Amino acid sequence: MSAIKVLQRPRQSILGIGYELILRGADTGGQYELMRFIAPPQVGPPPHVHKHEDECFHILSGQFRVLLGEDWYDTRPGDTVHLPRGVPHAFQNTSNTISELLCWVTPATLEDFFAALVSDWPETQEFPTPPQGTDIQSMLAAAQQHEIEMLMGES
Repeated sequence: MSAIKVLQRPRQSILGIGYELILRGADTGGQYELMRFIAPPQVGPPPHVHKHEDECFHILSGQFRVLLGEDWYDTRPGDTVHLPRGVPHAFQNTSNTISELLCWVTPATLEDFFAALVSDWPETQEFPTPPQGTDIQSMLAAAQQHEIEMLMGES
């Protein structure tokens, strides 16, 4: 087991969302990964479906709408949502400030997907850079490789 230093703010982002990999699969014997997402106001990933992974969101700050199946749920700090594999899901920060959530993933198989999409989040920027067209194409290619179905336009 290794000691992990939690940073005040991640220096990386994925598609306009701050990202910090807190525990890698190597840290947990492949059992799970733990990451933190920091979403600017009104930002979140598109709805998608994981074929192999379950996720669990724990809301740290702000407010999120979380898609689970066909229904959206409003969440607040302290709420936890289980997202089983095979079920469409997404989140969106509905606050007017940055909001944070922890995400557990089991088994530990998504860090390679995220590694293909990560970019720097400079300290001088209040929010991560929004995704560009090439970022979306990279996401779609990485999703296909990792058997994640992106439900673009279905929110």
